[in-house]
Amino acid sequence: MSRTRARAVAAIVAVAATLPYLVLKLLWLAGSSVGVTDPDLTGDATMMGLNAMTFGMEVVPWRQSHRAVVYLLVYGGFMTQGVSLMIAFALYARERWPDVFTTATASPFTSPPRSLQTVVARGCLLVAVPVGGVRLA
Repeated sequence: MSRTRARAVAAIVAVAATLPYLVLKLLWLAGSSVGVTDPDLTGDATMMGLNAMTFGMEVVPWRQSHRAVVYLLVYGGFMTQGVSLMIAFALYARERWPDVFTTATASPFTSPPRSLQTVVARGCLLVAVPVGGVRLA
């Protein structure tokens, strides 16, 4: 598969991964209580407003009032979307800036702030690894 085609497939998967979330939001805005343990919650004006507001983004549900399948569909879709977007971007970046990906690591780009960039990158790594580990745990 060509890189251009792989990038298009990754983008399509990213878009498709949002469908479970969008379908649930539309159902809840239409008055359905599918996936909700407290049916009165979906008819509440506050929840209707929040569902309308969060149609394009996700917030922590109130009172943990959703069934596990809702979390699986929504967050599974978001994780798939995130991975697909990373793949699509990596393929795009490789096509857009090939020199960055083909330069040998033994001869990195030379620039005056190179040493500062190295220090900052290592500092970010020292913070990101423990934070990421805690988040995953």
